[in-house]
Amino acid sequence: MSAARDALDALRAPLVGARLLLTERSLWAPAALPVALGLIWSVLSLSMAAATGTAGSLLVIIMAFTLAAALLAGIVVVQLLLALCAPLFDWLSERTEYALGAQQRDAGDPWTTRTLRSIAIGFRLFALKLLLLLVVLVVSFMPPIGTVLSWVLIGFTLSVDFLDYPMTRRGWSSAHKRAWLGRHWATVLSFSLLVYLLLILPGAGGLLLAPAIIGGTWLVCTRDRTHFATDDLPQQAHDAHTLDAPAR
Repeated sequence: MSAARDALDALRAPLVGARLLLTERSLWAPAALPVALGLIWSVLSLSMAAATGTAGSLLVIIMAFTLAAALLAGIVVVQLLLALCAPLFDWLSERTEYALGAQQRDAGDPWTTRTLRSIAIGFRLFALKLLLLLVVLVVSFMPPIGTVLSWVLIGFTLSVDFLDYPMTRRGWSSAHKRAWLGRHWATVLSFSLLVYLLLILPGAGGLLLAPAIIGGTWLVCTRDRTHFATDDLPQQAHDAHTLDAPAR
């Protein structure tokens, strides 16, 4: 699959996610929380935009720094919510795979085990993403390249969760995940930029949270046809290491 096709698919992933959300009734229940959180974020972002519009010219510089700090703090809060809500977001991602007709094995782990595992993975990603956000603080002072790079990094810290849910269900190791991300760099780059732009667009980013989760799962599913399951992850990890064919 060409890089151009990867990039185009990444740009339309939220639209595919929105279509699936509207047409697949099985996604409505697991999408309830992401939609609610998205609505809250949309209201907050619109409030921030309205506050900016009422600021006088003498407060422009102060407001710029304040809004930059607020945006960064908001991103950290979103990252924390992604970690805490990982089990429910993963549920939406799993239902998406069923709706897409992806292959699966029978799940056998108790719900509590799966929940704790999802939260643990979510907070492990949260720690890594905090390090990336520190890099963002540094490169953001190096325009114009640093500015664009910071957009990509911020977007990646958000979008990587949406791509990671189906990868983890396949039992992929960290090395396998990095190899997939590197192989589909155009997908990752475009999807990360899109997620960032949607995040900072007042009112829109929150509404597209659930479609972005579904769209991220769709991106992985259309490029990999291996079995997924929520049980027996060690065995799947072994299987993932032995895959010879590249992800499609």
